[in-house]
Amino acid sequence: MSRRGTCTTTPVPPRRRPCAATCRPASPVRAARGLAPSTPPGPLGSGSTGNISSTLTPQYVLDPGRPGVLYYPAVTAAALGVGCLDLGARANCGFFALRATGGTPSSANGMAGLVAEDGKLYGAASTGQVLCLEITDRTPCAGQPYAPVVRPNHDLPGATGSLYLGGMTTAGGKVFVSSSPQTSGSTSRQRPPWAASTRPRPRSVPGGTRRTRPAPAPPTTRTTRSPPTPLPARPTACAPRPPTADRR
Repeated sequence: MSRRGTCTTTPVPPRRRPCAATCRPASPVRAARGLAPSTPPGPLGSGSTGNISSTLTPQYVLDPGRPGVLYYPAVTAAALGVGCLDLGARANCGFFALRATGGTPSSANGMAGLVAEDGKLYGAASTGQVLCLEITDRTPCAGQPYAPVVRPNHDLPGATGSLYLGGMTTAGGKVFVSSSPQTSGSTSRQRPPWAASTRPRPRSVPGGTRRTRPAPAPPTTRTTRSPPTPLPARPTACAPRPPTADRR
């Protein structure tokens, strides 16, 4: 006699796939689906949405004096600068232009950054120039944009919005910038206008005459020694020994 038992099955929950290193976190710029940022302050999704864009590898900075306020590098059709988001209010808090787009022969098409140092935000334009914004009053730093510190990339005129290939970081109170010009799309294959010439210039003396180098000295004659006197030949055999008397 056999006994028939009942078989119960327990549903197995679906296994979640772990996030690999290639998974990218959601960008704070896209805080909600369908709510695009814009340049004028106001709730996300209001105003001229889509008139501002982020960069290839944006670096975000939180305002130390304004909780929930985040800054990101931004590009518009007219300028490169800093975009502002209020994450708590889910709103735009403005766009602060730092440099106009365009230019020739090197054009400001995109930018890298941002990093914070000593109360200032720093970015790098595709021309190699350094951009700067005061965090406290959100105004451009005095004298910026500063002189180029790296080779430009993707800076051909008429290509506004081209992606800057590079990044920024800080260490020891200094700001470091990297740039990776490509074989095409950049003026870096030509000699950059900001590169100083390494060829020495001829010096001049009062009166406008150039100082010439003295003529080379004539070659000196080398004294040669006379060959040494040969030694007399060594005898090859001994002289015969004189006969001796026979002693008995």
